[in-house]
Amino acid sequence: MFKNKLKFLKEQSKDKYGSANFYRVILLVIAYFYFVSGLFYYNIPTGADPIPLAHRGFIIFLSIILFIISYFNDWLKRRLETASYLIVYSVLAHLAYITYFYSFQYNLAVALIGSMIIANLFFKGNQVLLYCNVALALFVGLTLLLAEELSISFRLYYFAFYLSSAAFTSIVSYQKFKTRQQLDKLNQEQKILLNNTDTQIWYLKDYDSYGKVNQAHADFLGYEKEEIENKKLADVLSFEEAKICRKGNKKVFEDKKKNKSEEWVKNHRGERRLLSIRKIPKINEQNEVEFVVCSAEDITKKRQGKKN
Repeated sequence: MFKNKLKFLKEQSKDKYGSANFYRVILLVIAYFYFVSGLFYYNIPTGADPIPLAHRGFIIFLSIILFIISYFNDWLKRRLETASYLIVYSVLAHLAYITYFYSFQYNLAVALIGSMIIANLFFKGNQVLLYCNVALALFVGLTLLLAEELSISFRLYYFAFYLSSAAFTSIVSYQKFKTRQQLDKLNQEQKILLNNTDTQIWYLKDYDSYGKVNQAHADFLGYEKEEIENKKLADVLSFEEAKICRKGNKKVFEDKKKNKSEEWVKNHRGERRLLSIRKIPKINEQNEVEFVVCSAEDITKKRQGKKN
């Protein structure tokens, strides 16, 4: 149940901020912004358009092309988040360049905007960040208001640059923060379940090395979990047991198939117990085994009951 819940939550988080559709919308918004703001300057007598037509055309073309190709190219679809970030910050850098080219008094405003972007991306979910963004908005507005020889349209243009970057970084970082909180909470719930069951569970990083283990497996072997995790089998098991386990583990890693076996293993009291062990390999996109998840049930009493 919790495995399905984790999968569902990850899918939900993708729908919220990590899905391809979210970043496609960002690309369309960028194209729309450059197109509409261009119409504004070409149709309303507020002065010359500060952005050359070639610049507008290139960014609109690039955004639309990436939007279209993302539906047909799996490589781009997997990297659409990175591409979107690059496009967004390229747009912000381009607008900053335009303000510099037209000799705006931008130094303080740029420093404030840079501080805001860094704060939004690194201090996720902090309520103080909201007040910081409001304060920075006031400072940027004041800086532009006091700038000399700057038309109202350019003041508004620069302030829109600030608001767009603030909104983008705040929303994305906050959504990631909330999703991470949910995943951390669910991971904690899973740890509680894993460490309060009689079933032994662990995973193997390779055929000869432990990864993580649950409390039942640690108790069976008579160790603390930390004494087993990331250790070689021979550091935990006897020489013969480690040899048998390595052989079975190697087969799973090489065959890349599920495996079920019954093995006699000594517990921490030296008692031989019959364990029913399942090993399930996790295959990555390159068709290689990333790790193997193992579970074990003590069936000693069950076997003895059958004999009697």
